Amino acid sequence: MTEFVLVAGTWLGASAWDEVAAELRTALRTTGGGDHEVHALTLSGLADKQGVAAGQQTHVTDIVDAIDGLGLRDVVLVGHSYAGIPVGQAAERIGARLNRVVFVDANVPTHNGSFVSAWPEGRSAVESSIAANNGFWPPQQAADYEGQGLTSEQIARLLADATPHPGATLTEPAVLTHPLAELPATYVKCLLDGAEPHPDVAELLSTGPDWQLVTLDTGHWPMFSAPSALARVLLDAAAQDTPPPASALRIHPVHAASEAALHDWQHVHNTVIPTAVLSLEEIRERSARHVLHIAHLGDTLVGCTTVRPPTAGSTTATVIARVLPTHRGRGFGRDLYAYALAQARALGAEVIETVVLASNPEGLTFARRAGFTEVDRYVLPGDTVPFIDLRLT
Repeated sequence: MTEFVLVAGTWLGASAWDEVAAELRTALRTTGGGDHEVHALTLSGLADKQGVAAGQQTHVTDIVDAIDGLGLRDVVLVGHSYAGIPVGQAAERIGARLNRVVFVDANVPTHNGSFVSAWPEGRSAVESSIAANNGFWPPQQAADYEGQGLTSEQIARLLADATPHPGATLTEPAVLTHPLAELPATYVKCLLDGAEPHPDVAELLSTGPDWQLVTLDTGHWPMFSAPSALARVLLDAAAQDTPPPASALRIHPVHAASEAALHDWQHVHNTVIPTAVLSLEEIRERSARHVLHIAHLGDTLVGCTTVRPPTAGSTTATVIARVLPTHRGRGFGRDLYAYALAQARALGAEVIETVVLASNPEGLTFARRAGFTEVDRYVLPGDTVPFIDLRLT
């Protein structure tokens, strides 16, 4: 039985999730998903628990104790904003009881790092505010919520529900015993609060074998401004099966005489690059010049790689890893890229380039996170969608 455990960020308690919880329960009843439950938590020192002394580890314990006390398993653990820090630590501690952790426009924990240490431009202001308010961070004012997709009624509710936040929870360090990237996670980026995830989140999305990015066209408080959309994201997260590790891929070379492999490589290429489809004969000719591979998970075709070796007098190779759309977000692209990169280095490459179709935003995001920067953009004769050349910096 899947259990949703919802934890709000600074200043807020369980009531922040009222609309999302109602949406989840309605959806579950409608789809016959009666084997799911929803539990919204209030952390110590907040809302109806004001007056309870709290540090960051208190909040981690609050979450773990609630899961233990209710005997929950198959937990989708959700943390908004600041709550991503204690939620990330709690997700590690509940072990096999975790189904997935969802960070909603959230901070993520780093070992020995705190909420304020990850916010250098705001740290002094927060610490000064805590010191001036008897150890608490006071709630925001109405003007601070402008531009976040909230109605005046929603802002009024936020103001009414907010209570001073215990300052020690924001300054004490997190404690992790394993890399956060090892957790199965969904990160929800709310676009009105910035188009790109924080760099530490971007790194987790690029390195975590089961980290996925979802965007919502709303502000930093989606449980108020977009509860239906957020509920759908959480239901989708609960429905995901944890994928097998990318290391389970079987990677095979493509040769001119291997008809089945040529067909598989063609299928991946033409699916991902529909504006420049290749015939089998064109691929056969390429296999004599380039290093081509295909990748399977069991008997299922997942993706392919291309390495264009350095030409005479050059040390530049082009490395391309392509993953079929239905298999993205599962760490396969990262492993295929690493495999192809190692091949290019073995062929003497010192400069690495790649090429991505402009209509493939996932591929562009992956390349940029891997350290590539754009060097050229062009449209082939008869095409309308540009290709983008990028170089590893």
